[in-house]
Amino acid sequence: MIAFRHVLFVLPAHVIPLHGERVRVTLARLLPAARLSFASGLAEVPEPCDADVLVAPQVDWLAQAVARCPALRWLHLLTAGSEAIAEAGLQRRVGWITKSSGVNAAAIAEYVLAAALWTAKRFPQFLEQQRRHEWKRCWLDELAGRRAVVVGMGSVGGAIAERLGAAGYEVCGVSRRARPHPHTAVVLPPHELGRAADGADLLAVAAPLTPATRGLVDRAVLLRLRQGAVLVDVSRGGIVVAGAIAELAASGHLGYAVLDVFEREPLPLESPLWSLPNVLITPHVAGTSNLFMDRALAILEQNLASLAAFGKPVTPVDADAGY
Repeated sequence: MIAFRHVLFVLPAHVIPLHGERVRVTLARLLPAARLSFASGLAEVPEPCDADVLVAPQVDWLAQAVARCPALRWLHLLTAGSEAIAEAGLQRRVGWITKSSGVNAAAIAEYVLAAALWTAKRFPQFLEQQRRHEWKRCWLDELAGRRAVVVGMGSVGGAIAERLGAAGYEVCGVSRRARPHPHTAVVLPPHELGRAADGADLLAVAAPLTPATRGLVDRAVLLRLRQGAVLVDVSRGGIVVAGAIAELAASGHLGYAVLDVFEREPLPLESPLWSLPNVLITPHVAGTSNLFMDRALAILEQNLASLAAFGKPVTPVDADAGY
């Protein structure tokens, strides 16, 4: 077993009372000789800090926390996304950097499926009718026979494709490697995204944010969707061009846009997205789950076991790919 002395675990202040004891018990079992401390803000990270393991989500102050830990040997992200690593150049400052691949795949996939059902079954319309005390029947749609495009076919995109396929969609994946996937009819490279989007009923965006994906889903791509199609963005703000969403939702070309991520979070109050009746805004919660911490600690344990046995982790951040 690799000897670590001090694990600094970063969690929001409101989360520590909920999951802190579970973290303590798990780390006492995995690293009985290591000291555990928690931080919910940069002010709680000593300068210097003697932590040699840092476990954290992609908080805004991650790079500053790393800089305060000169003895840091391992940085483990509690998120599947890892764009902050490349943006801050952290791969040059830490020996091992790992991520929680797949930790929120099931939760995000359920969110996308819920968005598909929410729109197909006209729940927004019925909520409005309920507010007006109006009884007005209409025919509803089924998901069977519809076409969906999933941008990003990692663990999250794969889980989305699996659930949409089970609901009756024909699913096309779009991925940098364009490898075949068991839950898609075909997987195309990003330069064929426009062709994939032609006439599609739903576009789910689950790709990592990199220089290659920034602005990938632009107005031209969205215009190739079927009139009245649904956009679901559960990736990172910046992949879908925000101005194009507002324009095409307002025009009705997008029947609905269900958005969980934005370039600026919280979404500025002046954003036109707030007032569009066919846009649903959620505050970056698609990946949250009552099972999140159990899965996150299991991935941490897998990496620790692999480091001890083989000297390399199982979910490393790919510095070249940017995630």
